[in-house]
Amino acid sequence: MSRKKHNIAYIKPEEPKFIRELKAQMGFKESPDVNTKRQELSEGEEEDYFEDRGEEKPQVVVLSKEHLTAQEADEFQKKKI
Repeated sequence: MSRKKHNIAYIKPEEPKFIRELKAQMGFKESPDVNTKRQELSEGEEEDYFEDRGEEKPQVVVLSKEHLTAQEADEFQKKKI
């Protein structure tokens, strides 16, 4: 009863010829699928996604002389990159 299914895969069947012809006549373009979305993300959007935006930067609180100021934190961040 505890049969586990492993290695399940889906193979998309080829479209019938008449459907391909109808799509060609209408100028239908395939919408992006999961694989194309992964490719787009890996081509450079990932860097933009992980950059800190102004409102998402850490808040700087200076309680003593030993703590970093906002300018020092920005300089450190620039050196890090």
